[in-house]
Amino acid sequence: MLVAKKGPDIDITVIMNVFEQSLGASLPQQKKQRQYCSHIKRTYGDKAVDLALYALSIQSHKYAPVVTSPTDLYYKAPKVLAFYKRQKQTNVLNLD
Repeated sequence: MLVAKKGPDIDITVIMNVFEQSLGASLPQQKKQRQYCSHIKRTYGDKAVDLALYALSIQSHKYAPVVTSPTDLYYKAPKVLAFYKRQKQTNVLNLD
């Protein structure tokens, strides 16, 4: 019998799936990766999935932090957010 997951495990699974789809393979050390996903979810709340998607989308940008696992995202999230703020500032065109 299949039971739908409820609660914070849904977001942890979504974050894990984002990384697995990006890499094209399952992540090693599932338990450790799930723990880091839980820490990311606790720290960034509802924006955790968006943070993971953004971190993986900027991999080809010059000077972007390289994030290849939830462990990397946990430790490099401040760098990813700083990169986002820098990109947001440089894309504004002021014609005064």
